[in-house]
Amino acid sequence: MDLGEVVARCGRFRLSGRHGLLLVVVISAALRFYGLGTRSFHGDEILTVEMGSSPQMWALQKQARPAWHPPLHYAIPKLSYLAGAETEFEWRIVGAVFGVLTAVAAFLIPAVWGASRLSLPVGLLVAISPMGVLFSQSNRWHPLVGGILAFGCVGLIAAVRRRALWGWVVALVCFVLACYTVFMAGAVVFVLMLLALWGVRRSAIQWKQWLVAALVCTLGVAPIVGSALAWSFPKIGAPAGMDGASIAGALAKVAVLVQNLTVGPTVLPWNWAVMIPATVLLVWLGWRFLVSSDADVASIRPVTVAFFFLCLLVTLVAPAISSSRYWLVLLVPVSIALGGGLVSISSRKWRAVGALGLAALAAYGLGNLYTGRQYQYLELVDDWRGLAELTRQMARPGDEVWTVMGPFQYYYGPESICVREWRDDREKARARIEATGAKRVFVQYSPMSGWHGINFTSRGKDAGAELGKLGFEMQWQEHYHRDPDVGMKRKLLRGREFSEYRHVLELWEREGGAG
Repeated sequence: MDLGEVVARCGRFRLSGRHGLLLVVVISAALRFYGLGTRSFHGDEILTVEMGSSPQMWALQKQARPAWHPPLHYAIPKLSYLAGAETEFEWRIVGAVFGVLTAVAAFLIPAVWGASRLSLPVGLLVAISPMGVLFSQSNRWHPLVGGILAFGCVGLIAAVRRRALWGWVVALVCFVLACYTVFMAGAVVFVLMLLALWGVRRSAIQWKQWLVAALVCTLGVAPIVGSALAWSFPKIGAPAGMDGASIAGALAKVAVLVQNLTVGPTVLPWNWAVMIPATVLLVWLGWRFLVSSDADVASIRPVTVAFFFLCLLVTLVAPAISSSRYWLVLLVPVSIALGGGLVSISSRKWRAVGALGLAALAAYGLGNLYTGRQYQYLELVDDWRGLAELTRQMARPGDEVWTVMGPFQYYYGPESICVREWRDDREKARARIEATGAKRVFVQYSPMSGWHGINFTSRGKDAGAELGKLGFEMQWQEHYHRDPDVGMKRKLLRGREFSEYRHVLELWEREGGAG
């Protein structure tokens, strides 16, 4: 493919393929690097930092089940650490770069397919996607796998559509790397190879190439197949819906997925002033894509629809990959559908209305993202750095600072003590107080809404109860970072507990401590 032959249209302007691609790179990079280091690390990112910076990384990784991932998941952050990463910005650079690469691949996929009219709108939609930006600003696996699989698609399309041998090489390398970054990628690779098989069914030569590629890919990922199955299906027959395997639960999950991929993960579901026109716009563009007679759209439509629904089925069936961070792989096909629907509109006026509508939704989602109004992912914007600094200002020499939250301990420093596991050995609290002679203890915990793995509130209260047994009394309790939307969450998002405040800080003191 020669990018010089690709003509990208942006309104009235006709851009060469190179200029259109450059525009996608600039916009996607600007959005992903803006504010990259302003948010504190969240809990999963802290795990990545600890793993990547530890000389015992592989031993720690095996102990981290069920958060265990294949080798590249932590090996790539290890490279960031060896390169000198210290700040949030530096640790997240790799994720931001792969987020940009995903947008680049989104531009290339229609061009390699032979539907170059879709290249610029699809690339721009991925570039400005609030969900794409959110998960690119992370030192976790989300942006890595998104970019790797997207470029694997570019290679696979070149191999099947253009009979390019190099395409098979690119696809195989990307697919194996993706599987060694996160187990979920195996399901996506299987879907892609299945679609490729349909594409080569009439060519004996390509059929043999596909067979060799499938064999090489299978041998490449064979060492991790057992672990992948155990991770994806921890309990055979476990419910796959949000709160059960009901049809209603599955439909709710699909609705949230569509909202995440289009309007953004930061839009409140009860904000009807946005959601009603957004739904109308998305249905309109989706329908235009499905019924379009445009040659480019018609050629790419079957495989786009098949890929979307096959991958969607996986997210509904496998309980371990139902979280929205796994849906990022669907961003490109959704963007192809919306971009295809847009270019199918013959009227300039209505095409402009559609483009402005999509831009407005992205702007709304990005605005919510950058200002921290997120109903699903508040843990991604918790101000751990600020809370730790506030506690540090109040603490005196000789005070103890206890926490059950890893991010708080990371930002406060090694002088804080993580007491999350002390409930299993209550003598540790007594031994600690006797060793230090502390008369004031700060206890910090966070009632994380919707968290089913660890009850942080009960762990924090257990620490306070042990202090009470040692003669301490709670002098005050302060709440920080109130959730302004907790009332609506409790009313509309059933089946979960939502806390009014994100963080709690208590001061425990025993007689003579104030002096």
